[in-house]
Amino acid sequence: MKTLLVYFSDNEMIRSFCSNSEDSTIDTVEIFEKYDRGFVVNKLISGYKSIVGQGVCISRPDVDISKYSSIVIAASMQAFCVPAAINDFLHKNDLNGADVYGIIFGSRLFKAAAEDMQRKIGLAGGACKGVVCVKDGEIKKNECDVRALLKKKALN
Repeated sequence: MKTLLVYFSDNEMIRSFCSNSEDSTIDTVEIFEKYDRGFVVNKLISGYKSIVGQGVCISRPDVDISKYSSIVIAASMQAFCVPAAINDFLHKNDLNGADVYGIIFGSRLFKAAAEDMQRKIGLAGGACKGVVCVKDGEIKKNECDVRALLKKKALN
């Protein structure tokens, strides 16, 4: 079976990293917020909604999660939590016991965001196998992909 990479990106570096990870064994799906409010307002609203555990009305991706043996959820940290779009994705999809890995991109203070992602994956029915925290400077465009990153961080 295949791996599904679901990601929410608020910058081009993360988008490039995730989209370049697609291959014959990994399908990628980018999730988007339904409304575009601009970068600063989006950060503030998404950060607030993440802290209070709400979503931001994403456009639901057309994907059958049951086709995948493992799922990777990748996103940048917002206000020490996963983005509100990831909250929405997890609320709207039953991960049905799938092996789920998380990747959090940011600059520091990862522990709270990693714990937040682990808890939310569990609430969505997934079996969280771990969350990798990656500093922004650690990822260079086209330098590696999701599989290489998970292996490097010992979550294979």
